Amino acid sequence: MTDTQPTVLVRGTARRELTPERARIALTVTSALHPNPELAMRDAADRRSSILNLVESRHPEAKVTDTDISAREETGRVERSRHEGAVQRTTTDWESKGYTACSTITVESSIEETTALIATGTSASRASSIEFSLTGETRYAVSRELDAEAVKDARRRAAAIAAAENLSVSSLLSAGEGPDNQWTDNTSRTLFERDSDSFTSDLESRLNEVRPHPITVTSSLPVRFALIPMSGQHPATKKPRN
Repeated sequence: MTDTQPTVLVRGTARRELTPERARIALTVTSALHPNPELAMRDAADRRSSILNLVESRHPEAKVTDTDISAREETGRVERSRHEGAVQRTTTDWESKGYTACSTITVESSIEETTALIATGTSASRASSIEFSLTGETRYAVSRELDAEAVKDARRRAAAIAAAENLSVSSLLSAGEGPDNQWTDNTSRTLFERDSDSFTSDLESRLNEVRPHPITVTSSLPVRFALIPMSGQHPATKKPRN
């Protein structure tokens, strides 16, 4: 008869609060109203160039992407009244008011640089969103640390289970068995719509919007341990624990 070594599979978890290090801001550049799409697109191009030059000169380390400029016709509702004898009739029509053009510039940089960019005001019509994240280096380092902490947590859980069976934890057999390690670091996203002119007029309020709250990162790891009797003797008939 072959001895069967008992094992136990438990899930260990570890959590940590971190402050995001980078921010990704989307700036929507919109032209003024023009009588034709060509003028609107030229206006939007000038505004976009102004922002790109500003970012390049003041924040050379920032990662910048932009979209093509597109034009759209702006319409407005017009009510017209006319008299037919003693009766006044009103009709509603949609009438062209002109054209605007827009483009989106996305700037990814450190929190400090993003704060400075907003403080300048820029010529963007809207700052439509800010998304916060960790750097790749931090993600890698923290994931390794949390995995190690999760294994320690799993060992404590395994020891409690083993003790109830007059067993003790012997050695680590595997970590990450079965489902992949669950690494959670949902970024904190702040969505808002603000006119660029209001950035400088209410600077403190705007800057507060790019000061992210700490986010909680979590590692959850399935870990399997070998078990031995309290005396240290290998059991002959114990069935594995799963």
